[in-house]
Amino acid sequence: MSLLLHRIGSSPQIPKHRPVERDEAAIATRRREVWPQAKTAAAERGAWICFQDEAGHTLRPPKAHTWAPRGRTPVVRCPTLLGRPGPHRRRLGC
Repeated sequence: MSLLLHRIGSSPQIPKHRPVERDEAAIATRRREVWPQAKTAAAERGAWICFQDEAGHTLRPPKAHTWAPRGRTPVVRCPTLLGRPGPHRRRLGC
């Protein structure tokens, strides 16, 4: 099977994981409208903008691979447990 997939231009790749709740339109609006204002305000104050996010950090390497056309990283939509109490705030099935 892998020989056939290679012949038609596919290769094994690690997919990108995206939450189901991700709102692409809201992200685009924020990049277009809010981000330039934040950069200008920081420059006027001589400040740096820093981002911190621990949601995607893990010590274990990703295990899942899938096949996709060469040069196109597959995207897997994952349900999340965001907003639920307890230590189980992680992705399901990914």
